[in-house]
Amino acid sequence: MKKITLTRWCIGGWMLIASLLGWDEVNGQPAAHTITESDLKEIVLRFHPVAREGSAIIRQAEGRRLAARGAFDPRIQYEQAEKTVDGGEYYQYRRAEWSIPTWFGVEVRGGWEYLQGARTLETETLGANNYVGLSIPLLKDLSMDKRRADLQKAAVNLDASRNERDRLINEVLGEALVQFWDWVRYFELECTVDSLRQINMARLDLIRSAVKAGDRPAADTTETQAQINQWEQAYLESRLNRQKAQWKLSDHLWTENGNPYFLPENVEPDQAARFRLAEQVPITAVDEWIDPLRKTDLTWIGLSLELQQYQIDRRLYRQELLPSVRFEYNQLGKENNLIKTLQQPWWQDQFRYGLKMSIPLRLSTERGQLRSIEGKIQQTRWKQDWLIWKTTNRIQMTHTELSTLIKQTKAQQQLLKQYADLLGLEWLRFRQGESSLFLVNARESRYQESRQKLLELYYKFRKASIEIDQVSGRLIR
Repeated sequence: MKKITLTRWCIGGWMLIASLLGWDEVNGQPAAHTITESDLKEIVLRFHPVAREGSAIIRQAEGRRLAARGAFDPRIQYEQAEKTVDGGEYYQYRRAEWSIPTWFGVEVRGGWEYLQGARTLETETLGANNYVGLSIPLLKDLSMDKRRADLQKAAVNLDASRNERDRLINEVLGEALVQFWDWVRYFELECTVDSLRQINMARLDLIRSAVKAGDRPAADTTETQAQINQWEQAYLESRLNRQKAQWKLSDHLWTENGNPYFLPENVEPDQAARFRLAEQVPITAVDEWIDPLRKTDLTWIGLSLELQQYQIDRRLYRQELLPSVRFEYNQLGKENNLIKTLQQPWWQDQFRYGLKMSIPLRLSTERGQLRSIEGKIQQTRWKQDWLIWKTTNRIQMTHTELSTLIKQTKAQQQLLKQYADLLGLEWLRFRQGESSLFLVNARESRYQESRQKLLELYYKFRKASIEIDQVSGRLIR
């Protein structure tokens, strides 16, 4: 038995792989040696590097959203200054201020000031003072500003990151499932060819006995040995194809600690998967895939989220066309009592206000930004239209393929049964001396070819079923 030591695995990853692959002993002793389709899905969703990459993308988006929220964090600042020249004190100044940005563009602020000195500006107030006030945008930045735009885009970007993770997993999961059924197909083919090889080896003993008894010509021994060599070659080829499919399947197997996992030679598809390979469930109407595409197609959803970000920018750039008018008002008070300052009548005695206005004369930058974002919005909408049309055609094509494969499979199943009956009858005639070993071998080869063709049709049906779910974005839902 092949043993795998624990030095290659962390315990958590090993126990999951062991349970999924049917290994009941941690020391590597195999139990059932099988892997199911559900096992493969769980391994891909939990351990595949693409799934982990998707989680990393989401963490980055969460970090950008947190950084955007920082623009609305309350702030505290402190300032102190003093000037003395030739022994004369000009001034001493201290100021502590807090400010609270709000979602509506209004900023609430307040603080404490202390100023003294022989040479200060006449407009300044000496001694200890405090103030509480507002800064309000009146035109530009009133309904949208850069801080709000960045935060809104960061929230949309988080949704886009989750969608991108789902899109990546949808893609790699589809590849893994297709490879799984390819492996099952070649495993069944190997079993078929091996059975025929074993039958011919047993037949050789019968032929030799018949030759010794004088019932069959000696040439039948050579004919049988040639047939065995032919099946030996076919068996080696089918075994190689099964091994290659198993190696490709191992591309999608990873452990919890990020190590790739190579599927051992003695692991087989579970019996249910081998039966399901031949199962063909009725397919639903094509409209049931096409109608909800705008809700399920992950690429289309990604473009919609990109479009939302562009629309946020468009609102921001339209605001940039407006004049910048900002009104500021501070209620003033003596000493350090902010409560008393707030209780005083506003706009009567102790206050300070200001009005600032500015506007570029040509607005070249602002008009250019708006024109650029309008172009991006139009471009994205055209991409969406093209994508829906392309996906719709692909779904219709795959749906037609599924319908055709069902008909082909039924015909091939009947053909296989007929070849099996002919092979049985030809073998019976041979034992009765009414046929030749050449005809038996020819019937056997046609049976194997028909069986191989049927397995190929089974695989194509599975592949097309996975593809139509993957294209429509339903594979991981």
